[in-house]
Amino acid sequence: MDSITAMTLVLNGFAGPWVAINVLGFLIARRGKYHAADLQLFRASGPRGRYWFSNGWNLRAVIPWAIGSVFGLLATDTSLYTGPLSQLAGGIDLSFIGSTLIGATGYLLALRFWPEPAATRETAQEEGEHVLVSNHE
Repeated sequence: MDSITAMTLVLNGFAGPWVAINVLGFLIARRGKYHAADLQLFRASGPRGRYWFSNGWNLRAVIPWAIGSVFGLLATDTSLYTGPLSQLAGGIDLSFIGSTLIGATGYLLALRFWPEPAATRETAQEEGEHVLVSNHE
C-alpha cells in the first residue's frame, strides 16, 4: 500500500500544474470559450484548427508545466522516494502546491509576454464557439 500512496504523491506533482494550466487556459486565455469543431482537427493532413499551436505543442503551456513538474518531483517526500528539495519547509511535502503554483505562475507569465491569439465574442459566435462560463466581458 505504501508504494501506491508514494506513486500517487509523485503523480500529484505532475497533475497539479497540468490542471492549473488547463483551468487558466480556459478561463483566461480563451475567456471561457472553446471551439468544439477545432478540438477534433488533429488530422495528419489538412487544416489543424486553433488548438494546434506549434506542430501540436502549446509551448506557452508545456514549458511552465515541465518546470512545475520538475519542482514537484524534486520536492516530493514519500516512503519510497525523497527528492533533494523535500526539506524546504521542514518536512512538509510542498510537491503538489509548489508545482501547481509554479506551473500556474509560469503560464500566466507566458500569456502575458507571449499571448495567444484571441477571438472576439462576435467572431466566436460566428464560428460556432461555445461559451461555458458566463456572458461577462
